[in-house]
Amino acid sequence: MKLGKQNTSVFGPALIILAGIFGGSMGIFVRRLGTVALRRYSPFTVTTWTFIIAGIGSILISHPADIVAKFAAAPSLPGLLGLSLLTALVTAVIPFLAYTLGLRHIEASKAGILATVEPMVATLIGIFVFSEPLTLMSGLGVLLILTTVVILNVFKK
Repeated sequence: MKLGKQNTSVFGPALIILAGIFGGSMGIFVRRLGTVALRRYSPFTVTTWTFIIAGIGSILISHPADIVAKFAAAPSLPGLLGLSLLTALVTAVIPFLAYTLGLRHIEASKAGILATVEPMVATLIGIFVFSEPLTLMSGLGVLLILTTVVILNVFKK
């Protein structure tokens, strides 16, 4: 099995561990630094710089020559570029901007708890709107997220 051009048997476990560490760290840093940055800068500035830095990081790991070749081979380049931009806007820019704007009105700790329901909402939308099947794992995931949010709110100090 291949992940990009790396063999997952060698790099897979390390990549998964790093993703967990950086994903967890990002949640902490975005909440902490985001609230500090929002005291000084507009949410639009914070969002713009976040995506500039993320874009540079993505270029470093995404095999840009392969991506350019795939775009060049597309039958309808304007359509593909439009779809790509729309996808980025709907799945990344708008949610991140909404989260950043929300940090102006809610504590970072509460925003973090609310953000944990995002995968649950995505799963439920997939099931009810797009008629995806409810599997044992997705049902268990929804149940675990709901249970965690309830426990965090019930036993809050």
